[in-house]
Formats: sequence, structure tokens, C-alpha cells
Amino acid sequence: MSLVGKSVVRVDAASKAKGAVKYTDDLEFDGLYGKVVRSTVAHGNIVSITFDKSFDFSGFTIVDYRDIEGRNANVVLTDDQPFLAEKKVKFIGEPILLLAHRSRKMLKEAVENIHIEYELLEPVFTMQESLDCKNTLYGGDNIFKTIQTVKGIEP
Repeated sequence: MSLVGKSVVRVDAASKAKGAVKYTDDLEFDGLYGKVVRSTVAHGNIVSITFDKSFDFSGFTIVDYRDIEGRNANVVLTDDQPFLAEKKVKFIGEPILLLAHRSRKMLKEAVENIHIEYELLEPVFTMQESLDCKNTLYGGDNIFKTIQTVKGIEP
């Protein structure tokens, strides 16, 4: 019996229409959930990080750059990118803090009760702005890496 070309009654249609179905994101599991607090500015110095006193942060594990053993560096081409920003952020979304808690809902609330104050610095958005070197993100000249290329050997 082929079902191709025929209408099929979905056994889960009624429960989905009623909103009764539980999806993976609706489930709570034993263990810890994690959340990353990220920068909201393209370029700036971190002036302060404050935790709202009206929110109970007990039961949370909060990690910043000082908790990283060894070098705070995510080395891909060079060690210019920290795992967690220390005093300066260079792009929107740069990781600043890590939070862990048993409840995903509480994590979301906690993030809303953490306030980061920035001293805004002029961002660099275009190649020309980078070449003008008014504001450097890398070294003194905004040149991330220089490589000499050599033509391959011809047969």
C-alpha cells in the first residue's frame, strides 16, 4: 500500500495544535546550563561590571578572565583573541563572562541583571578606516599579519 500522492492523517496534529507537545527546548535536564555574556558595543573599554543586588546570584557559577588558568588566548593564527575580554572589547558579541546554573530560565534572568558599562572607542568598520590608522585594533598599524607569498614551482 503506497502513501505517495495521498493525504495522511498526522497522529500528532491535535497535540501540536493545542500546544501540548514538548520539544527538546522545553525539557529540563539534570546538570548545568551555560550562558555567555557578550559585549554590546563594537569597540570600547570595560569600565565596570555590576550585578544587580535585587537578583539572587547564589547558585550561579560566574567566570571571568581572571578564572582562566594559563594564557587567556584563543590561538588560531596568533594569540590576539582572548577567550574572555579583560579590559577592552573589539567587536559586538565578544565574550566577557560565562555563567552556569541548574535552571535555564534563571540563567536568562541573571544575564538581564548584569550591567556592563563601557567607555566607547571609535570602531573600525571599513578597510579604509583601518588603513587610516586613526584607531588601532591590532598592533600600531592595524595590520594583523604580513605574509610573503612565493610563486609555486612550475613543472
